[in-house]
Amino acid sequence: MLSVLGSNMRSSRWLAVGVLLLALGVGLRLAVINQWHVPAGDGIRYYRLSQELARGHRFALDARAPATFTHLPGYPLFLAFVAVREAPLDLETHLVRATQANVVLDLVTALLVFLLLRELGAGRVAPWAAALGVLACPVLVLLSCYGLSESLATMLTTLELYLAARAMRRASLGAAAACGAVAGYAQLVRADAATLVPVVLLALALLQAPWRRRLLAMALCGVVAGAVFAPWPIRNQVLFGAPHFEGHQWPAQDGSPQPLGMITWLRTWAQGAPGEAYVPFRVVNRVPIDTAHHLTPAMWDSEEERRQVVALFERYNREHLSPEVDRGFVELAEARARSHPFRTYVGLPLGRLVALWSPVPEYELPMRVPFLGLPQGRKALMMGSEALLCALALVGVGVLALARRDRRALVILLLPVVTRSALHAYAVPHAVNQRYLVEAFPCLLMLAAWGIEAMWSRLRPTKSVSDPLSPTHPQAS
Repeated sequence: MLSVLGSNMRSSRWLAVGVLLLALGVGLRLAVINQWHVPAGDGIRYYRLSQELARGHRFALDARAPATFTHLPGYPLFLAFVAVREAPLDLETHLVRATQANVVLDLVTALLVFLLLRELGAGRVAPWAAALGVLACPVLVLLSCYGLSESLATMLTTLELYLAARAMRRASLGAAAACGAVAGYAQLVRADAATLVPVVLLALALLQAPWRRRLLAMALCGVVAGAVFAPWPIRNQVLFGAPHFEGHQWPAQDGSPQPLGMITWLRTWAQGAPGEAYVPFRVVNRVPIDTAHHLTPAMWDSEEERRQVVALFERYNREHLSPEVDRGFVELAEARARSHPFRTYVGLPLGRLVALWSPVPEYELPMRVPFLGLPQGRKALMMGSEALLCALALVGVGVLALARRDRRALVILLLPVVTRSALHAYAVPHAVNQRYLVEAFPCLLMLAAWGIEAMWSRLRPTKSVSDPLSPTHPQAS
């Protein structure tokens, strides 16, 4: 009796301390966004799209503009009907509401990582460590200060993983259906949400149930996801004659679609080095290219190729991305890929993978929050926190890999990091940096928290327990 009472008192203290720290984390986040919030280029277009949705119930950039397909509708819909809910509004008021909503979304993400780790059988320390890590992680703090989709996409990613894990552990068709609904909406927010498809399918295949029920769970998840996502491509097919599943990969700053020949060419030489995004940034803004100063030797392999690149950009300065100019970039890309296939399809993606996992470059860290010592200390803050996170995550991976009972947890937490890294190493040739991985950061934080749990357990040994993922475990009933 006394031992049970003591255990309850310890649990109450953990809960009280955890809730207090979460509240402090939310307070810190609100103080940060109150001092610094910005729209970014995409954020301005999200602002315009959401305002027209709220005011005119049209997916267009304003009342005079035609309907568009260049941006996925999930985040503008969230802004128009959940986060902002008013039009017309000035950009400043919109940003205040959007970034406040980001803080709430990150708090929900923190609660979800707590629940997910409990679902996967972590001990007492890891769920709290991961939840607090979400609120303190510098990359997540940085992106919550923008009127962009990352905070919503991160929350949806974590919710989808939680529901997949719940379905896996409990053989729950309801959780599988809910996972499909979240997956469908996540796909309307960001195209790279597709990187979770292998994770979800594998989790549902690992259900502790006969194969018939596993297949039913996978089919149910897919059907619900398709039903949620389907109105978007159907609308585009009706209005534009094509489904435009992912919106448009490379819209201009005014929101109009641009041909993708230059992106194809960028994939044959860009590897995420600083400055590589300068030329495509000017193209997005339809600014002329100074061929004497803006082009770099990485863009060609010979003097003849240099002359071709210069001539093509000189033509671009006259015609912008006309069909002829676009075809010229495609032809350059095809020639380079034929000449150097290993470099194009292996070497350069590996270089972009390194850039993805390198600290966020200085020019991507404009935060000015004096009470945190920013901008002066931002480089040290980012590099130190990311190095510590990656080191602890590697410890967590090792712990889960060596513990046979926890390998399903390793799949759920590590595979999203792998699939997301692989996609962006190939799909995004320029402006490659760690912000493209932000939706996978909760997984890194959970792996790191598992590593912390292991180190804590060595300091405070506990009695062994049965496999919490097993259907015979008391919690699984």
